[in-house]
Amino acid sequence: MFRMVTLSLLICTVVNSDVITVSGNRGKDIQIALNMASCGDTVHIPQGDYFFDRSVVVEKRVSVIGSGKEKTKIYRKNNVAGLLWLFRINGNKSDHVRISGMALLGDLSEVTSGILLENESENFRVDNCTFKHLSRRAVKVKDGGKGVIDNNIFIDNWPTAVVVYGRGEKEWERGLSLGSENAVFVEDNYFEQGDVPNKSMAHHVASNNGSKYVFRYNVINDQKMASHAVDAHGNKFYWPRGSRSYEIYGNRINAVHRWAGINIRGGDGVIFNNRFFGSFVSPIHLMHECREGDGECEYPCIDQIRELYMWDNWYNEKRVDVYVRHKHLIRQGRDYLLYEHPEYRPFEYPHPLTRQKK
Repeated sequence: MFRMVTLSLLICTVVNSDVITVSGNRGKDIQIALNMASCGDTVHIPQGDYFFDRSVVVEKRVSVIGSGKEKTKIYRKNNVAGLLWLFRINGNKSDHVRISGMALLGDLSEVTSGILLENESENFRVDNCTFKHLSRRAVKVKDGGKGVIDNNIFIDNWPTAVVVYGRGEKEWERGLSLGSENAVFVEDNYFEQGDVPNKSMAHHVASNNGSKYVFRYNVINDQKMASHAVDAHGNKFYWPRGSRSYEIYGNRINAVHRWAGINIRGGDGVIFNNRFFGSFVSPIHLMHECREGDGECEYPCIDQIRELYMWDNWYNEKRVDVYVRHKHLIRQGRDYLLYEHPEYRPFEYPHPLTRQKK
């Protein structure tokens, strides 16, 4: 990781920065402006409607700034077939990329996704945007990386608004690093779900493959949903490893009715100071997800919950009763503890990357 950051700094040294304004209303016009930009420049997208027939690719340290999440509107062009990511951020060729001040608007009958950050994107910021009716993912962080997703509005994205994938075995070899900057931070956002194709498979945040995320100070307002709002996968599906860590705190999670507010299926972390309102079968639900069949492995199962601390979580003004599905694997006092982590200190809030010049 240090080698890659050093290389990026050698390639991209900011001396002076310019603002390049997009001319035209196509994704191709935004790409032309990006190709003209130098390291540290800002590409400004004026107010208006923009139509993409291909992904806009960011491969240098730039800021892509719209005129506001109700003024600059990004759409998929109607006659485009197949999956379309509106923006793709290549972390191998960029750091400190910022996407801000626009609305990314999809149609759940088509496969339109929002922003893909891949190849260990470093120090990115996605902020002050609206993501609505995007399928697959609104924001996907792939191959590890670190950064912040803040002050956005997510409405009826399906099946997941934000998904975080790590670097598999490498993250498990490193061990826990709770309270550090080495995570994807999702903070101060607004999330809403209700009108989606399948209410039994819909989350606001999910993770897998050595993922590390922090979900803090967000507001969730959901209708009747049969799934869970906040998720961390275990060792299952096609990924080699399960979620590594999660830090979930300071959130307000509301639902007319939802099966679970938080469902943890593997990995370790902290869950504290969350407030649940409305109706939940299980505000906090713990289980083990594994390839042998959920809960059908021998303790200790690969990537299962082994070190989870939970405290100060409330459901309709009463303390949360944690529900454990696989009690033969996940035991209180051994694998999860209902008191404050004695050594944990949250990372600085708000995230330092949010202090970028508006």
